[in-house]
Amino acid sequence: MNYRLLSLSIISLIVSLAIWVQIRLTSYQTATVKVQVRYTNLTDTLLANQLPERYRFRVRGKGLEIVKLRLSDAQAQYNALDIVNPENPINPEKIQFDIPHTIKLDYIEPEPEAQPASKKRQPVRYYAEIELVFQDYESRDYFYDNNYKLSVEKVEVSGNYNTSRTVKTLPISRSLLSKNKPRIKLSSPVDGILISSDAIEIVKADKQLLTRVISSVPIESQPNTDFYPKEITVRIRGNNESIKKLSISEISAVLLLAEEDNFQIPIRVSIPETIELLDYSPQFVSRISK
Repeated sequence: MNYRLLSLSIISLIVSLAIWVQIRLTSYQTATVKVQVRYTNLTDTLLANQLPERYRFRVRGKGLEIVKLRLSDAQAQYNALDIVNPENPINPEKIQFDIPHTIKLDYIEPEPEAQPASKKRQPVRYYAEIELVFQDYESRDYFYDNNYKLSVEKVEVSGNYNTSRTVKTLPISRSLLSKNKPRIKLSSPVDGILISSDAIEIVKADKQLLTRVISSVPIESQPNTDFYPKEITVRIRGNNESIKKLSISEISAVLLLAEEDNFQIPIRVSIPETIELLDYSPQFVSRISK
């Protein structure tokens, strides 16, 4: 076996590879990279929509600079107040890039239509307000004149995000209100939405009920999970005695962690049965990457 020839072949291959790498690193190229997007001024509505964490961006520069970009902690900042359509939220003209100054690029811009690079959106849970629908004006007037109300103002739903954030009742009629313990069914706003309760009880409003807002309710910490904010504000309603006796320790706020590392984590709130939970904010927290 001619070892000298084999050695020369290996050396030639190594030299050729080194030259090819050198050319690739020093020549100008156009490539697609995934960059993490950090949103500011997020609202509960947008949190529920689970905005993608990473987007594909088109860049041009020397090969070495593109490699450095892929290995860096570069981020794109975007003001959530500029989002009009959550399905395609990025406006290329309003992105602010946070790229290390040592990386020199000719340009970086979202790919056409700014398609997200994140995994498929997962179903989410959130609370939707219940919108009353009446069969006619007479039924509506009778409802309010006799101090009727729904036993709850919001209902938990899950599935694909519904931008209206409301669930409508079926038409409420005068004959329904005349029944003993009337219940009204709810209609799903769009296909794919699951409602936790298919019907809601209609009750007489108790004039002695009090509404109270409690802030700084701590969210129970979870191992290996850092998040922000750490506290929520809840709005509750109940009779005078129950409201006054309620302590903040009786309110439980926990994270609904899923198998996937979603950037937004929903919160589940539990309170004593004698108290009605009207609302809480935020309904989601943001995961802090380590």
